[in-house]
Amino acid sequence: MRLRLALFFLLLAAPALAKKAPPPPPPVEIALEWKTGTVLYQTTPTAQLERVTGTQIVKRDSFVTTGPSSLGILVYPDKSHVVLGEGTTVQVGAFEARGSRASSFIRIPPTGGVVRFDINHQSNGESDYVFATSLARITVRGTSAMLSDGIGGDTITCLVCEAGDVVARLGARDFALLTGDTMHISPRGHVTIDKTREAVLAAFAAAGLSTQVPPTPTPQPRRRFHLPKIKL
Repeated sequence: MRLRLALFFLLLAAPALAKKAPPPPPPVEIALEWKTGTVLYQTTPTAQLERVTGTQIVKRDSFVTTGPSSLGILVYPDKSHVVLGEGTTVQVGAFEARGSRASSFIRIPPTGGVVRFDINHQSNGESDYVFATSLARITVRGTSAMLSDGIGGDTITCLVCEAGDVVARLGARDFALLTGDTMHISPRGHVTIDKTREAVLAAFAAAGLSTQVPPTPTPQPRRRFHLPKIKL
């Protein structure tokens, strides 16, 4: 009797066991595009350096380095861009898309660098990118701004930033930036926020970055609604 019951339950469970597990979601890849000069890629700090001359798919936690008078561009699946100015090294974390939230982590090692990031606002969700330096952790939620990290500290310049778009955290303190603001963090952690000066923009331009403000999207015309004519 017990054997028959065991066989009965085994037959009931057979269709469920026969179902294959759903395939894993396709990988979400970040592309590194060569722009000018020397752009190098390596999967680990001790791995062999590979010269990029076209497009390179970036693996998680890989390193990208640009030489003098060189530019490379990280292109994300949500169409966000991070442009690496000359003499820059970054470690690129994975891009993650969970529901309506897109996120990624970019670390600038102590060797420093200069980047411009144009992070897209998600139409039905949020973008949550993090740039980490040895001094600060900068959270970005859809904006266009530039970041320089060097022996003189960090400089962050907002080209288009609404409230909450760019927040820099130093220890337990948060500092927010708006359009036209430039924040400087000294090596000792002293913070100043001023209106952006031409000299600041010139320094970013000298590293090969565009300082142009992105164009405002053209609003789509509303469709007019006409009531049908009714004959009486």
